[in-house]
Amino acid sequence: MYYCPGGGQPCDHGTLIDLSNPESSPIQIINIQRDGLKCILQSPVPIPPGTKVRQTLDFERRLDHMQQHTGQHLLSAILDTCPEQETMGWGMGPDGGMNYVDMKRKVTDAEVADVQNRCNAAIREGITISVLGMAEAIDAEKGVMRRIKIGELDENP
Repeated sequence: MYYCPGGGQPCDHGTLIDLSNPESSPIQIINIQRDGLKCILQSPVPIPPGTKVRQTLDFERRLDHMQQHTGQHLLSAILDTCPEQETMGWGMGPDGGMNYVDMKRKVTDAEVADVQNRCNAAIREGITISVLGMAEAIDAEKGVMRRIKIGELDENP
């Protein structure tokens, strides 16, 4: 199943293969949009409704995005403990681009070093990261909303 964009994380990429025509070329999927609970794959080639396809996933890309997104949750949890330094938003840049974090004020060099040390310590400790509320997370209008818990540091949507 492909991941639709959400929470600052880009969509998955992959291919579709028409199973009724195994000789056909794989169809690249690089744009997926969310419509309520549905993921709409944008294909450069028309695919008639009901066509059976094999879906492949660029798992290396997904894993990279999952690790970066989890890292952002950890970074935000640590930043939120700094005076007047809560995370206001974040996003992942295009492939190979820079990620960003929106904050209330500019961080000092000392805060950067402290936050970096605290994030690294949390990673070394192997703090448990859990997904909470999956049963009640589905909303037909908003899509899937779940909460991420990072040990005792943070719990956030």
